[in-house]
Amino acid sequence: MASALPVLSIYALTEIPSTEARIGTTAGFIITFAVLMGILGSAKRSERSLQQRLRLQQSRSSSSGAL
Repeated sequence: MASALPVLSIYALTEIPSTEARIGTTAGFIITFAVLMGILGSAKRSERSLQQRLRLQQSRSSSSGAL
């Protein structure tokens, strides 16, 4: 699926003569890609992960200082 979508989009865009239709088709492919990544992807936002790591480090340093 990862390699099919770009190939399909390139082929589709070469076959469409109208500029407006190409723009609409490009938007459609972008939306399709974003939806598929949201459904099939399991990655978390990096900002959340960074915040969680910082909190964990802070809690470890504060608990080790209490000993």
